[in-house]
Amino acid sequence: MTAPSCKRRFRNCNEFGLCVNIGQDGYVLAEDVKTFESIFLYVVKGNGKIGKMFKTDYLDLNEGKFYDIKDYENDDVIFKSDEEFYLIGFNNINQDSWRGRLLEPDETKLDLKSIYDKPEPVYSRCFIVCFDGNPSVNGHQLKRFDYSEVIYPKEYNIELNGGAIGFFIKTS
Repeated sequence: MTAPSCKRRFRNCNEFGLCVNIGQDGYVLAEDVKTFESIFLYVVKGNGKIGKMFKTDYLDLNEGKFYDIKDYENDDVIFKSDEEFYLIGFNNINQDSWRGRLLEPDETKLDLKSIYDKPEPVYSRCFIVCFDGNPSVNGHQLKRFDYSEVIYPKEYNIELNGGAIGFFIKTS
């Protein structure tokens, strides 16, 4: 009997990182507090559980879902797959503050005005990351791991086409 395995890759995107884990059913991954930098997680394929090591609470991870896991940032973390999996983590490599979410299926325009048009100016940088499928932004088709800074006041027309795009705001 062979132990389940996992392929791991990391992409430095200057302001953030993308951590990819592709593995087999039953794989267990443990990372210490110094190594674990993911603050958001998208599950492309599979299901599993993630939790703080030696704690009783955990998150059930499900295919096609996006998770805010900032609460795990200062802990040792463990993940166990329930089936073959493909995970993409959004990593906080510069110890900044971030907000993130998936664009909604009915979201056809990226509305940056709601972020920037406020009485007090906001100087946040915003990014999009393609997690899955073949969505398009302003007619440009994206593939997995494509990312771009989105800049106010430019408008962005979104066609998800069944894909998944993360939207991230660097707040510090």
